[in-house]
Order: sequence, then structure tokens, then C-alpha cells
Amino acid sequence: MPDISHAVHEALAMYLAAPTEEHRAVLLSEADRYKERWIAERATAPKDSSATRTAYHRKLEVQRLVTGVPVTLALQERNDGSSSWWTISWRTKYSVGGSNRRFYLTREGSWAIPAITALDMLDEMESLGGLADAYLDRRMTKPLETVVSIGLSADQRKKAIKSFTGPDEDWGSAPFFLVCSDPDAHWKKVLIVDKPSGIATFRSITTAPDYMPKKVLRPDVDWWLDNSMMDANVQQTRAFHESLRNYLSGSTEG
Repeated sequence: MPDISHAVHEALAMYLAAPTEEHRAVLLSEADRYKERWIAERATAPKDSSATRTAYHRKLEVQRLVTGVPVTLALQERNDGSSSWWTISWRTKYSVGGSNRRFYLTREGSWAIPAITALDMLDEMESLGGLADAYLDRRMTKPLETVVSIGLSADQRKKAIKSFTGPDEDWGSAPFFLVCSDPDAHWKKVLIVDKPSGIATFRSITTAPDYMPKKVLRPDVDWWLDNSMMDANVQQTRAFHESLRNYLSGSTEG
């Protein structure tokens, strides 16, 4: 990582020469970039000579600009070396003209998108055929199971929210959410919408002990946050699409 390391050393030298708040902010930013790159490389490095990295083959994509930053919804064939399946992936960059966003959660917070924009992108993906039966995840041998905020008691809602958010997050007093099961019991996929702001996010949570990169959500909760941008299969994406469409049209209430 010579480029990142060099940037950290330069920022440190600049701060030591003139310890201003501006130079301190630059130093912290460069140090954070270095840490994230290091974690990413450790997470993707083969553990032995026979290990295989995850590979993607992109077939379709839909793109929008959100505050000037391109956000992509892509239909991709994902191959982990032993099996392959179709996934609908959210991808973006860290900033305008910046590098591809590797981490879902950074010092600035988790990735989010206006719910209306997310729905528009899902609508277009559907119109392009990206949610067709041909791309269903054949690993799913049981029907998709979902937990939706609508109809839950206050205690049930509180317990569910605690399982997929951290204590420092603020999604309002009663966010709309949908949690989907996965072919792998160690995983779940989650949609959250903050009602007052209309901001949404799509995230994965896991109990897989060896998975990286992950972050502890709460010390008393079994689920960790997957700190990668989300992949979801077509069955899960269909559920997100329908739920978000109904919620934003007002046909359901959170």
C-alpha cells in the first residue's frame, strides 16, 4: 500500500509542522483510508494457495447520481469458487470522482440512499428483466421468510431493530423495515427506511464467525454487520421492491 502509506506520512508531517484543525482532519482522513484499505486487503487475501476470491460477471446495471455520486444497481453472476448464483448488488463511490466504496460503514456513517431513488432504480431493473425467474437463486430450497415492521408489536419491533442496527444509529423512533432470510442461515438481508427523512439503506447481517469484513453492532446481540456493500438474490430483491413500492405509495403504514 505505498500510495496510501505515503499519504499518511505526508499528512502527519504536515500536521507536526503546523498542528491546525484543518491538518488534523486531513491526517485523520488519510489514516482512516489506510485502515480501510488494510482491512480490505486482509479480508480478500487468499488464506492458502487453493483459496479462491469471489468473482463477479455483470449483466445489467441501472445508475443514478445521488448528491453527485454515481450509485449503481447491478445484476451480476457471483462465483465464490464452489458455486455461482445471480445477485442484485448496490455499488457506489466514496465521493464525487472518488474510489469505489469498499465499506458499507465508514467514519461518516453507513451508506444510504433516498427511498424514492432506490424504488426508481428497482423499477428500472425490473423493467430491464433483471428480476426475472431466470435469475432466481436456486440455492433457496425453502420459501423466503420475511419480517416486516408493519403489524409488529412495540416490543417485537424494538427487538428486531436491535438485531440489525448499532446503538449510535438513528433511524427514528419507528422506522419502516423488512428483514429477509437467506439460503445460508448465517445471513439476513435488511431494508431500513427512516420515515421523516425518506432515507433508506440496504444492509447484510451475519453470524458467520470467520467472515470479514464485519463490525459488532451491539455486544449483547448475536448478529454482526457485514461491512461490505450489499448483494441480495432476486427473491430478496423482489421482496424489497414490493415492500418499498407499497410503503411509498401509502398502501401500507410502518
